[in-house]
Amino acid sequence: MIRFDLEDLPPKAAARLRDLAEGETLLLVEHGLVVGALTATSTPDQDASPPPPDPDASMEEVLDHFKSIIDEAF
Repeated sequence: MIRFDLEDLPPKAAARLRDLAEGETLLLVEHGLVVGALTATSTPDQDASPPPPDPDASMEEVLDHFKSIIDEAF
């Protein structure tokens, strides 16, 4: 899934996207031609997002990688 922050858009465009009703379609038009379409869905559950990675596991992986690089160099 691609994440796009509305704060990065001009206020009028952000308001238009924010105000889409569920099931409503927004056409993306460039030089008079339809280049895409976005259909609004309900806001995803914040609880459904994956849990953040375990920092201890990440640190262990980094240290193992660092150790292997040092061992190869010397």
